[in-house]
Amino acid sequence: MTNCAIICEYNPFHNGHAHHIEETRRKTNCNYIISIMSGNYVQRGEPAIMDKWERTRAALKCGSDLVIELPFIYACSSAEYFANAAVDIINKTNVVDYLSFGSDSGDLDYLKNIAAKRINKKLDLTGEIAKAYKEGISYPKAMQLIYDEPELKSNDILGIRYLMALEKSKSSVEPVTIKRKGSEYKDKAITSETPSATAIRKHITDSKDYNLLSKVMPKESMHILMEEIEKGRAPVTLKSFEKQILSTLRTLKPKGIADKPHITPGLEYRLYQNAMECSNIDEVIDATVSKVFTRTRIQRLLIHALHGVTKEMHANFMDVPYVRVLGFKKRAEPLLKKINRSCNVPVIYRAKKDYENLTDRGKALFELEALSTDIYVLGYPNNMHSNGGQEFSRKIIIVE
Repeated sequence: MTNCAIICEYNPFHNGHAHHIEETRRKTNCNYIISIMSGNYVQRGEPAIMDKWERTRAALKCGSDLVIELPFIYACSSAEYFANAAVDIINKTNVVDYLSFGSDSGDLDYLKNIAAKRINKKLDLTGEIAKAYKEGISYPKAMQLIYDEPELKSNDILGIRYLMALEKSKSSVEPVTIKRKGSEYKDKAITSETPSATAIRKHITDSKDYNLLSKVMPKESMHILMEEIEKGRAPVTLKSFEKQILSTLRTLKPKGIADKPHITPGLEYRLYQNAMECSNIDEVIDATVSKVFTRTRIQRLLIHALHGVTKEMHANFMDVPYVRVLGFKKRAEPLLKKINRSCNVPVIYRAKKDYENLTDRGKALFELEALSTDIYVLGYPNNMHSNGGQEFSRKIIIVE
């Protein structure tokens, strides 16, 4: 049995993701694809456009065999924290042979060399980054200058983090990269059959003409998305939580905002002032973004504030204390049996029952996950679906 993991968000699942899975199967000849998927919030600091259960269903119908959740606190975080946690989950299952990731360059040796240079170059990154901020340099640009690297695109940046996480954890998992196909991830218009997820989400929220989606998404994925829109459970966006976020920032005041992860001293005053002066979330973000503070970073701060995540909480979950299965294909039952035998942390299938088998730290993380879902469902367009407790009541997704 050969198994390959893919770290993903599928927000939503589109043609580029289908291409990645197809190429991964061809390149590794694996028996099973395991998707380590962000839950209801994603790395760029936004709620997923559709909830994690329906994104799981789409993934399984479009090529994945098993979907494991990357919990909220890791998923909505920096590239380093995101990658370390995802690789930690992969390692703890003890069933993964390959990790396949999309990259802009498609050159694994090139990315490995950069990862090795970063690991071998011993630096006081905290001091170097602080110095860069004082000079008005953003984190991504600072990393490029500190390590004397070429300018990297987002998929290569994440890929390097995966490679570093594999190396630092002494993992036996072999990395594989698939060259990214289609538009740049920041492109906001659909101009090809493999557009960016950003362009697809923008089209969904800005246009009621959904016919174009049939050209850029597998039909199973589009069908699930359309069903969720009709039910009033999609789309969910950052604007869905506008009033809650503004209320939270105004309540926290600078002292409370300063206790959020990854905050730079002084930013708390700027964010609070903008929350007091602006009347909507877009204005707050636009007024806070600068050469130093990227939009993604600000959005993550907003999500952390909304959920009450503190620096102490963030530091307490450097590794993942459980493996949570969101869904699987029936054909993957042999894989599940192998995970049950080999995984060195508790595996969650049925939340209500398996929660009791977690350690205290595992329960604390799962309770935060439950809270994140209780908040997420408040963003559904139709609030008749927004009842609390869905982390425990929604069933695991099983696809024939």
